Amino acid sequence: MRINNKIKLISGRFLIVLSLCTGFISGCANNIPKQQNAGSFSDKSIETIALGSCLNPHNDQTIWQSVEATNPDLFLFLGDNVYADRLDGKWLPVATEESFKKSYHALLNNVHYQRLSKRIPVFPIWDDHDYGQNDGGAENPVAALAKDFFLSSFNLPQASEIRKRQGVYYSKIKGEEGKRVQLIFLDTRSFRTDLTKAEPGNKEGYQRYQPSSDPQQNMLGEVQWKWLEEELNKPADLRIIASSIQVLAEDHGWERWGNFPKERQRFFDLLTQTNAKGVVLVSGDRHQSGLYFKAGKTPYPLYELTASSLNMPIPNVDKEMDSTQVGYLVSEASFGLIHLDWENRALTLEIQNKANKTQRSIMVPFSEIQ
Repeated sequence: MRINNKIKLISGRFLIVLSLCTGFISGCANNIPKQQNAGSFSDKSIETIALGSCLNPHNDQTIWQSVEATNPDLFLFLGDNVYADRLDGKWLPVATEESFKKSYHALLNNVHYQRLSKRIPVFPIWDDHDYGQNDGGAENPVAALAKDFFLSSFNLPQASEIRKRQGVYYSKIKGEEGKRVQLIFLDTRSFRTDLTKAEPGNKEGYQRYQPSSDPQQNMLGEVQWKWLEEELNKPADLRIIASSIQVLAEDHGWERWGNFPKERQRFFDLLTQTNAKGVVLVSGDRHQSGLYFKAGKTPYPLYELTASSLNMPIPNVDKEMDSTQVGYLVSEASFGLIHLDWENRALTLEIQNKANKTQRSIMVPFSEIQ
């Protein structure tokens, strides 16, 4: 392993975890254009996947031009795809029908986003702000409203199936044998139990939350856990698992799977029990992009690409360095890329800024993740 400002890892195994979001109440969206059906792939194999999160639709959105310049085959929208809990520049305790409508209207009517979404499929999952409540979980009183907007605006082909169950998790498999890419989109909001607030005087790094000791802690809910097991047992050459919040991070006190240690261990155990190969994790939420690595929890090392934020970055003044991090975080507007080199059997995770300059990258041969 060699690490520098443009990190390259020549060994490892991949779990791709991704999360994306969408939504619109059909009655409210009559004057809002629907994007291209997210199932309309071309016949060719997937070679480039773009991904990102944390987009304020009322801010500048020209970063979509940068994303389009990479010529991706699809885009993964990893949550906080709109900020529905803001209305006219003010935060709301929970989103309203008006705030949902204005937020999605601003996204779907943006000329740069329209151009991209007409050209390639967009697969979303939600995080807290498009779910309608900051740091919200199962208790969110506007979850049903958020789901209506999510499904109507992104025009997912799985919408009718998703409407029949709680939450917005779904999956997609694309490609012929030897080039099959499975996209798994987890819902880390609809079933999640309460977060545990950090105590006063908590150690540095635990700014807001700390790991829960509640034996009843829950992240995905039993039905989604069973569904995930079934998905991991399907044949695939690479699996991209999208989670709106980070899976591998250990040391910060914001939202992450590590705040639910029992549930995160269940996730690691499920990967092992199903013998799922070619897994790479992807996530959003943090307003800073980064690469993460963890070994020893599964039969092969896990890698995670956090792609955040498209237009709401938080300056990394303190140079946060998690024990699972590979290099410093990227604290400017950015997005992620996954390059699949089928001929040479290799995969690269990359972070680019708005100027299309590579800030971080990891390359791993497919042989290391099988």
